[in-house]
Amino acid sequence: MSHQLEDILNPEVHSILSEKSVIQRFVSMMKANLGVATFTGEGLLIEADDAFARFLGKKPQELKDQPLFFDDVMVCVKGNHFEDLKESLTCDTFISFAEGADLLSFKGQLVTCDNDQFALIGQFSEFGLRSMYEAENAVKSMLDNIPMIKFSPDGSIIDANNLFLSSVGYSRKEVQGAHHRMFVDEETAASREYAEFWKQRSLGMSYSGTFPRINANGERLWLFGMYLPVHGPHGEVTKVIKICFDITQQKEIEIDREEKLNAINNTQAVVEFTPDGRILKANDNFLTTMKYEQSQVIGQYHSMFVSREEAISDSYISFWKELARGHAKEGQFKRYNSEGQTVFIQGTYTPIRNVNGKVYKVVKFCSDITANERLKARADTLYSAINSNNCVWELDLDHQIIRANRKFAETLGYPVAELEAMEETSLMASATVESNRYQEDWRNLKLGKVINREIRRLDKQGNEVWFKATFQPLPDSNGHVESVLVLGQDVSHEKQLFLEIEGKMNAIERSDAVIEFTPDGHVIRANDNFLNTLQYELSEIKDQHHRMFVPKDIAESQEYTNFWRELGRGEYYSGEFKRITKTGQEIWIHGTYNPVFDLNGKIKKVVKFAKDITRHKLISAEYEAKVESIDKSLATIEFDLEGNVLTANYNFLSAMGYTLKEIQGHHHSIFCSGEYVRSDEYRSFWLNLSEGKPISGRFHRLGKFNRDVWIQASYNPIYDLNGNVSKIIKIAYDITQEMALQNLIIDETKNMSDNVTNVFNTLESSAKQLSEAAIASQNTQNSAEHGEKLINEIGESWSSVKGAYENISEIVTHIREISSQTNLLAFNAAVEASRAGVHGVGFSVVASEVRRLAEESSQAAEQIYSLVKEIKSSIQQGSNISEEASSAFQTIVWNVTETRNLIKAFESSQQIQRNITSDVHSTLQQLASVVSDNG
Repeated sequence: MSHQLEDILNPEVHSILSEKSVIQRFVSMMKANLGVATFTGEGLLIEADDAFARFLGKKPQELKDQPLFFDDVMVCVKGNHFEDLKESLTCDTFISFAEGADLLSFKGQLVTCDNDQFALIGQFSEFGLRSMYEAENAVKSMLDNIPMIKFSPDGSIIDANNLFLSSVGYSRKEVQGAHHRMFVDEETAASREYAEFWKQRSLGMSYSGTFPRINANGERLWLFGMYLPVHGPHGEVTKVIKICFDITQQKEIEIDREEKLNAINNTQAVVEFTPDGRILKANDNFLTTMKYEQSQVIGQYHSMFVSREEAISDSYISFWKELARGHAKEGQFKRYNSEGQTVFIQGTYTPIRNVNGKVYKVVKFCSDITANERLKARADTLYSAINSNNCVWELDLDHQIIRANRKFAETLGYPVAELEAMEETSLMASATVESNRYQEDWRNLKLGKVINREIRRLDKQGNEVWFKATFQPLPDSNGHVESVLVLGQDVSHEKQLFLEIEGKMNAIERSDAVIEFTPDGHVIRANDNFLNTLQYELSEIKDQHHRMFVPKDIAESQEYTNFWRELGRGEYYSGEFKRITKTGQEIWIHGTYNPVFDLNGKIKKVVKFAKDITRHKLISAEYEAKVESIDKSLATIEFDLEGNVLTANYNFLSAMGYTLKEIQGHHHSIFCSGEYVRSDEYRSFWLNLSEGKPISGRFHRLGKFNRDVWIQASYNPIYDLNGNVSKIIKIAYDITQEMALQNLIIDETKNMSDNVTNVFNTLESSAKQLSEAAIASQNTQNSAEHGEKLINEIGESWSSVKGAYENISEIVTHIREISSQTNLLAFNAAVEASRAGVHGVGFSVVASEVRRLAEESSQAAEQIYSLVKEIKSSIQQGSNISEEASSAFQTIVWNVTETRNLIKAFESSQQIQRNITSDVHSTLQQLASVVSDNG
């Protein structure tokens, strides 16, 4: 590559080295020299070496700032203007015959240099002759040594020497008299340029150059020649001599070089720089690659294609310094186009030297490899992804593990180095190694066949590891398999899932009714559970349509037709369905119709899994009826766990006076008083419910417009399938009217309880008075008995009458007081009995009787008192009076005894009434407490 580039990149040098001037070819022994001169863009000479100055017959210092062309010096110039020379960048042979100089020839090329300067580089030869005459004689002496042909001024061939005839393959006889056009193609011969060419020769104008010609075999050859008109004595052109050389081989090399340059220019991006990196020119490929116009890059520096960081880096500066010193650079480079996009190029920076060995420009040939780099990056990414996400190992044909990636090693629990020293068979169960399939797989692998297989290997602990693997044979350079690359994915988990799914499917087959249909509904197969449920044999339903299991009205409906049409499109169905058994019995099943697809996504069949839910359906129907009944008769409302209303039925909304829209989404607190909502009890209320604790009781709530509402309710947590509380349902009924009645009962009971308490207190007071009356009666009885004894003693001993008189007087006074007190007690008892109403009737009777007895006792006491007076007035009558007094005392004792017995009976009756009143009071208190608690 480098030699080819050298040949192509130095056409100026090759042209100089390979082509020789006409004069050099005339005189093989002449001395060759190289002349160099530099010029401005306007053609003014800047500097010339000694050889070039001698060619012009000048000294180097005399040429500075002089124009290139000196009419008195240079002859045979193709163009007379420097612009012509610049346009062609080449010049034909110059012949200089300056005064005092030898006859010289010069042929060269104009080369573009830095700073709009040009260099004219060429070879010159020295004849060593002092006159044209001497030169002509020299030429004549050498005519037999160079190809030459003579023409008349119009181009007709006069003669040709053997060297020329040999080069074109003609004989002298064949060319003499013929026209020059026999050596050119028909198109050239007929052209105006060709006619003009011979016209100029006939006018005496010489011409030199490289010409394509046709030989006797019709083959093209290239001749380098000079047409030299020969003038007669009067200056007329008498003939034209052409001296030439066959340069076909060199021309073919040159054409090949140009074609290569054109090919490179057409296929590669080419750009030329000054040694410091300023752009001189760029071809279309380069501009297209970098998305620039020619005007945007000419004169700019190469740094426009690199990042700012790179442009100021030491390595970049060093890069151009080395190029300026003549060190070529080759490699891949990262560049940026006009849009800031990254461009990767494969390029060569080649320094070009002038004849003095100085680098005057750098030519870069490059190709856009961005797409390749992106593909490479993608391939690297894919390889990295494959390597990081897959287990990769390589086996030789003896099953030895050549290499393994880290993922494969980690999956099996081995270090990579240990794995790469093992045979794969050591990772396999012996039964797998000895299996026919394993042996057959390796025979196919050695034949270059790719194998995809689920394989089982053993990790370091002996556990099974399943891989979904691809075995890819890798050929050598001769196409023979030399190793096998294995790309595997650990599917142990998926394998376990598959086995688990397979087990589940078997379990479903054992527990569920399973039936398979074609996409249009015809039975393919059914398991025993299905057959037993529908009471069929498989032979009775196979290839029959599904409609045999459904009621006739459903089978004939449009919905049923749509059902199978949608299943045929791959839609899934699940639900509860009514079906008919073989005996015509209706059953209910819960089933799923599952479309099954093939690898192309086409419906292959429909599989139905079902359970007989007839019993559950009946229970569910009963349950739904109960729920519906509850919903119709009771108020229900549902809350989320935060207490926000989800929904409520009509009864609840009616009880509270709201519409569903008014409460849905609102918190339960809208039904409670502000004081209750702020209480700890209310906060605990929702916390307990969210923890699954039910709450029931009577609750005071606020309806719409703060209306008091009393409800008997239960708040019930509802659990989801995971046992977590999902919502709260409240079931309640309105007890507002009952609570109003209860409050009335409480108030009335309290009033009654107060009255009973008053009665009880009155009875207590009466009992106390009766107790006091009983004591007084007992004292009266004792006094009467004692009086009776005294009277008896009076009868026995009159002498003690006088002393007894005082006692009797006191007794009588005391009896009068007792009678008075008894009378007063009886009066009070009667008053209390009247207050007691019907409960005091018995007591009133007793009180009346006691009063009567008290009055009688009082009367008896009065009589005793009278008797005592009579005793005092007449002791003589003492005996009789004593007897009467004794009799009176007996009566008093009897009356007092009766009074005492009545008081005891009244006291006993009053105690019973007190007990009854106490029981009534206790009952009323319990009633008030119960009513209050239920509130």
